[in-house]
Amino acid sequence: MFSSSIASTRQKLAYDYKILLTESEKITINAKNRRVYDCNPALAGSLYKQLCGLKLEINNLRGNLNSISRKLSKASSSCAATKNYSNTKDSPSLMSTPVSEIPYNSTCKNLLQEEAKTIKILIKEKNAQLLLVEEQLINEAVKIPNTSHPLAPVGDETKAIVVESFGNLLSISNKNDAVDAVPKAYSSLEYKDNADLCESLGIADFQSAAKVSGSRFHYWKRAGVLLELGLIQYTMKSAMEFGFIPYTTPELVRSSIVDGCGFRPRSTHNSNTETDHNTQNNTNDSVEHTPPEPSQIYRVAPVAKEELKDYDDPLCLIATAEIPLTAMYSEQILYAKSRNLKSETAENNQSNYTEPKYGWFGNGKKFAEYAQWANPIINIDLPNYSNHTDKHCNSSNIDINKLKKLEKISDTQLPIGLVGLSHCFRSEAGSRGRDTRGLYRLHQFSKVELVILTTPQDSDDALDFLISFQRSICKDLGLTYRILDMPTAELGASASRKFDIEVYMPGRGSWGEVSSASNCTDYQSRRLDIRFRSDKSEILKGAKPTQFAHSLNATACAIPRMVAAIIETYQQKDGSVKIPDALLPYMFGLKVIY
Repeated sequence: MFSSSIASTRQKLAYDYKILLTESEKITINAKNRRVYDCNPALAGSLYKQLCGLKLEINNLRGNLNSISRKLSKASSSCAATKNYSNTKDSPSLMSTPVSEIPYNSTCKNLLQEEAKTIKILIKEKNAQLLLVEEQLINEAVKIPNTSHPLAPVGDETKAIVVESFGNLLSISNKNDAVDAVPKAYSSLEYKDNADLCESLGIADFQSAAKVSGSRFHYWKRAGVLLELGLIQYTMKSAMEFGFIPYTTPELVRSSIVDGCGFRPRSTHNSNTETDHNTQNNTNDSVEHTPPEPSQIYRVAPVAKEELKDYDDPLCLIATAEIPLTAMYSEQILYAKSRNLKSETAENNQSNYTEPKYGWFGNGKKFAEYAQWANPIINIDLPNYSNHTDKHCNSSNIDINKLKKLEKISDTQLPIGLVGLSHCFRSEAGSRGRDTRGLYRLHQFSKVELVILTTPQDSDDALDFLISFQRSICKDLGLTYRILDMPTAELGASASRKFDIEVYMPGRGSWGEVSSASNCTDYQSRRLDIRFRSDKSEILKGAKPTQFAHSLNATACAIPRMVAAIIETYQQKDGSVKIPDALLPYMFGLKVIY
């Protein structure tokens, strides 16, 4: 966990503290279901009461101070008797006397000034207490995970529900089959796993990377480089066709930003100390406590800086582009899209959104109809530069005004869809066994990530929209996959609901997760202060004028894992690997890797 000094980086947190007083038991049960044992909603509720009490006291003191100031500034021509207000041991305190009843003269003026000084000292002391309690409250509130979706299965990973499965290697037809089941037709066959294939094909070098950087790093080489670049281009193009705005992102972000997204940067304190501290804060003695999961975040200490101050906001390497993409809208107020869809599509009398090649998942189409994303890079008629002799190949074919208008709307109007390419860095602490072999679990890798910011009423449909994209990638690449509705213990801190997509990897002889999609509701937006102004029509129906946006994220393509799935799926008897048809346009004519 963080040290208390890091609380200064969390001042953006806009937690709904009032529910701590009314739903403390529900919050505790929710945390337990998610295996979060270091949060204490009862303590947080008590601190919130203290905070409210201190604020009330400070406001009352300021009211008295303002009254005294008005009394001192009021010119009095009368000369009232002062015997009752003489500076004696028996004289009453002005604090207990209504200011309006205190006569104004030189003696009382001195007494009022002294009283004002006393009040100022009290206000200063109360403010110091307020800051301390507020810091303690924030430290407790950030430990509280998001509220689980009512439909999320309760329990550990064994409670995951298979909601869809598809592929050539699949012999499972019943959606309710056990999560750990494998395709029977291939369970007895021997395949090389991705580590052996990388070595035999010469597409990745783990030994040299271990010498240079340590274990679980890799070099791509030869056809491996083409596979990575091809997957990136294919995925980015596919995402833009869905309407996502493309980005490459910073890969170093502030610790407070990482925290705001629900990730916990590595603490500078000893892990044993952290465990003891967390255990002491948890008052539920009936729970058998386990040490908190290690952080997956690398914190960076710049060499040029001699000493890292407690109040600094150190940089961290991102674990996913979700972090910089979501935080890009921190401390902003966006605008909700009008729900009058007819007027928006009347111009062309057709839908702007792309119909997925393999259909929609759940209510994905409903979200697409609302969003009506028309990405300018895909939907504006660009000149065909592939034929340099074409006389019509000139920039005059591009409607620049339309381009700028679409970009402006996309950047400020909900729903917003972003696709980002970045390197990702994860400590992968606690990982062991076969997952650490080959490409499956690395410290550094390339990944294409999707992020959506939308209104609360549309976030469930937006999650289906993201899954629609993910399944289209798996189907297009010819992979055998299944979609899992993940249980509460697997949701992490920020997700309200999460779906994982696993691909069957015959070399591993098991399913392997290649992507996930999460609805984080307002968990991140409250911590990053991402709000939106409701549409007028929604305000008339009772919606709040300003609300916190809902944020969602999904893996578009985790490159190494997808390469692992592809080479294990497409390996041939002679040891070669075919290139999926969807990637052929990006492979410089390479169709088979030998």
